Amino acid sequence: MSAKKTGAWPLAYKQVGLNTDTNLLKLIAMITMLIDHTGLKFMGDMSAMRFIGRTAFVLYAFMAADALLYTQKKGRVPKYMARLLVLALVSEIPYDLCMSGTCYNPEKNNVIFTLFGGCAAALIMEYSLLTPLHTIRRSLKDAGAAAVIRMSAGAVISPV
Repeated sequence: MSAKKTGAWPLAYKQVGLNTDTNLLKLIAMITMLIDHTGLKFMGDMSAMRFIGRTAFVLYAFMAADALLYTQKKGRVPKYMARLLVLALVSEIPYDLCMSGTCYNPEKNNVIFTLFGGCAAALIMEYSLLTPLHTIRRSLKDAGAAAVIRMSAGAVISPV
């Protein structure tokens, strides 16, 4: 299958099969995550930067669900899940060093473990309940949006 690419990075569009290109979403998620972590590290937990950064998780959750659906069609789910777990493990030490100053903080883990758990739960539901994955993906997106709204409201309203 041939790929068609137009435009310049990061807005280049590359279409391969049924998978939609998510490069722009990845860029937006990375920028909002950087804003979020900068706000947490230098301005405390109650900054507007943290509010902006809550967008990153929703985008990453959407892209993880989309990638899970795409890899399922290609028969590469175990490889995708393994890459997600390796990324979570490798990024844990730098995350903990930056956020808590220790090599391992069991109280706070990076969000990639949450994405891995969500994908694992979706796969378990897919194979045990025989629920179509596109229905699960829609539910994950709705749940992710609701969680971000709750977290954002908590970050703005609750005193810390």
